[in-house]
Amino acid sequence: MPFENQAVFLVSGSIIDPIMVIMDQGMMNIYQTRIIYKRLEILLNSFLVMA
Repeated sequence: MPFENQAVFLVSGSIIDPIMVIMDQGMMNIYQTRIIYKRLEILLNSFLVMA
């Protein structure tokens, strides 16, 4: 999530915006976890090929 968007959320200070920030960060965490999982999968596959 771009820093500018986060700043806009924090400055507006309404109740909905912090919830949106939390949801956005949750989505980012899920996305990053998927990337990590994919990398592990690729690593595992390369090890299996080498074995």
